[in-house]
Amino acid sequence: MEAGDTSTQPLSASERQMQALTANIQELARQSAADRREMQELAKQNQELMALLWLRGEIPSPGQGQNGNEAGRNQNQDDEGSSANQNRVPHPSQVADPTRSAANARAAKLEEELKEMKEQMKEMKSQVKEKAAKNLDMLVHRSESPFTKRVDEYPLPAKFKVPQLETFDGFKDPLDYLDSFRTVMRLQGVSDEIMCRTFPTNLRGSARTWFNQLETGSIDTFAQLSRAFIDNFIGG
Repeated sequence: MEAGDTSTQPLSASERQMQALTANIQELARQSAADRREMQELAKQNQELMALLWLRGEIPSPGQGQNGNEAGRNQNQDDEGSSANQNRVPHPSQVADPTRSAANARAAKLEEELKEMKEQMKEMKSQVKEKAAKNLDMLVHRSESPFTKRVDEYPLPAKFKVPQLETFDGFKDPLDYLDSFRTVMRLQGVSDEIMCRTFPTNLRGSARTWFNQLETGSIDTFAQLSRAFIDNFIGG
């Protein structure tokens, strides 16, 4: 069987899902970086605003706030001290910034989503790697053929050439592929045995895996091979 050119093979479902996960992770990382920059800018603006208010005398400095509070406690430990505490303007560092809090919450959420996406991608890579290792081991160690001895030993015509057909990877229309294969092979006037031996040469991806997993010596005619092919990719 031919090795095939893997560079032009369509991506499997797992590989396409991994690509989508990678794209999502990159987008989340970009958004997280943008949010961090926004948080830094908001913090800077908040500090500048507090400094401006202090220069205008609209809020006391940290020392003034503490001295006023201490004086209030010395003059009256009861009602006047409580009143001074209530009226004291908090230090800028003690003022809650709702914009910054919202940005922090959003950044935390994005980081959590990014972590989850990375875990999913790690799991997908593990599954793909495990499947690839299993398929490779099967190909390396398999020496049995799904065809009977009669089919395997049927001689190929001296001038026979494998027809150039579109490959089948398991995602296209199996009936259309099977019909095209039959038509081309019948035009060449080849036997049933040659059709059996030629059929797997254009299988790729999951279709190649399916063929390699057929029971040893289970296929004696092209009709049997066609039925197994249709049952697997359509069901019936």
